[in-house]
Amino acid sequence: MRIGRLPTKQILVTLIAFVAVFAIALSMANAKESKARIAATEPKAVYGYITDSLGNPLDGAAVTVEVITLPSTVRDTLTETTGPDGYYLVTFNPPVWDIGDTIRVTAVYDSSPQSNQTVADNSGLQQIDVNFGFVIPEFGSLVMSMVVSVTIVFFAALRAKYRR
Repeated sequence: MRIGRLPTKQILVTLIAFVAVFAIALSMANAKESKARIAATEPKAVYGYITDSLGNPLDGAAVTVEVITLPSTVRDTLTETTGPDGYYLVTFNPPVWDIGDTIRVTAVYDSSPQSNQTVADNSGLQQIDVNFGFVIPEFGSLVMSMVVSVTIVFFAALRAKYRR
């Protein structure tokens, strides 16, 4: 069976490969979050820089730092405002964070939120930067718009190949 000028088998193989790549990426993300928690014995200082898409510091960004344990339970939240250098610093004490918890930093600048997160390690100091990257509203992040663009180009090339 053919759809237009493209063989159905090739379309199915391409779609299966595309779905497999996303499934692998999703499983890798879940594997990062499933690390075991170990009780912390020292304070955890979380710091970083909030920047625009060109790497310039954002003065006055509202920063919220959350300690999250599985399954998505917020253990503690601290807030800070960046200075002219885009820098923020908050400190959590041991009862509210453990090694293996997720630390999520959300910055809001000009009413626009942007987040970054990582898993708490055993050090007393952890850097989490947030960059306000270029966003295309129809596709979300720049990375997602690139994935969509590459997919469109791939299918256009595939169509052109079988049109001959």
